Amino acid sequence: MIWIYPVVTVIGITVSIVSALKRSPFFNFLGILIAIYGFLMSLGLFMPPLPGQVVVMYMAMAIFAFLIFFSIQEDTWKAFLRPIKSVLAEEEKKAPEDSYCLYRDPCPWRDDYIFQGEAQI
Repeated sequence: MIWIYPVVTVIGITVSIVSALKRSPFFNFLGILIAIYGFLMSLGLFMPPLPGQVVVMYMAMAIFAFLIFFSIQEDTWKAFLRPIKSVLAEEEKKAPEDSYCLYRDPCPWRDDYIFQGEAQI
């Protein structure tokens, strides 16, 4: 199973390079994180594997470092947030109104839901 991590590293580097060419900082960020994770986990090929807490600590430091790096300039920060905002704000990417609901109809997050005074379970 440990032999898959170098492949994960190569996939992360490939995603990072392609997104850098397309000028997409968000996916560049994800590609670099995938590459770091794959590299840290593939160290077990050459030395004893790193404990899970050390990998989590390195990944948290990498996330904070990249967030600081992308937030230094306003242009890169806007380009970084563009995919997130497009998924959360654009109407055509939201779930349709007749999508499956875990609650009984009417769904509490829809506009036509009116609280009747008692919880409907």
